[in-house]
Amino acid sequence: MHPHNLWELFRLQWGPQRVGIGFLFTKALADISHWNTRAESFAIYGVLCAAMVTGLGLRARLFGRISFPDIVIPLLFFTPLEYEILTVTPIATYGVFPLLLLLLYCLTWTIPKLIPRYAAVLGLNFLLIYTSFGVLVGIITPVLVTIECINLYRKRQARHLLISLGVLALSLLSSGSFFIGYRFLSGVDNFQFPHPQFWNYPRFMALAFAHFLEVKGIGFFPVAHRSHRIFNGDRHRRFAFQTIIWR
Repeated sequence: MHPHNLWELFRLQWGPQRVGIGFLFTKALADISHWNTRAESFAIYGVLCAAMVTGLGLRARLFGRISFPDIVIPLLFFTPLEYEILTVTPIATYGVFPLLLLLLYCLTWTIPKLIPRYAAVLGLNFLLIYTSFGVLVGIITPVLVTIECINLYRKRQARHLLISLGVLALSLLSSGSFFIGYRFLSGVDNFQFPHPQFWNYPRFMALAFAHFLEVKGIGFFPVAHRSHRIFNGDRHRRFAFQTIIWR
């Protein structure tokens, strides 16, 4: 079946995940720009800038005044290693939209009033579940709300407890709605889970994080070579590394 309306586009499955709000953004942009991929790249960069500002806002909300070491936050968002999501294959729903929504989701938990906080959490939870790999928030939200229910029960706040239980039920319904008509599609050939060589999971994660500092390769010597460049050959990258350590 080909999607015909916005709801079907929102729930469209592309690989193992659904495309969600990011695909609606892409559709609107394609209609406006007449499928201009340069416009899409600039728009994705705009969403990335919005995510960076949200990250700084979250930092200020949690810890107060922003200081010089917080320059590491823009450095994390504007690394040149992300050029592929802007120029090679600009797909808004895969990276920048889940990032922006997740930061907004974290920010909404700092809203002091219960009902506005829960309304924002439920809305962003629903959008994240359906927007690419933000689906994992469908597990996080019920856990967080359950913890809040336990705290409210201990404090004997019956009214707030009932509201929280209702939010818990709605979050579970949102997660369950994701699986209506869902088919697991790995998106790659020869997919296997769990992998028989389980020790490669932490190795892969370490290499992914090392990629931020352009530490390339899969063995000791490539890593050592790139580490030497970080500390001796590239002032900007060395500054970023030192800022992270300082922070």
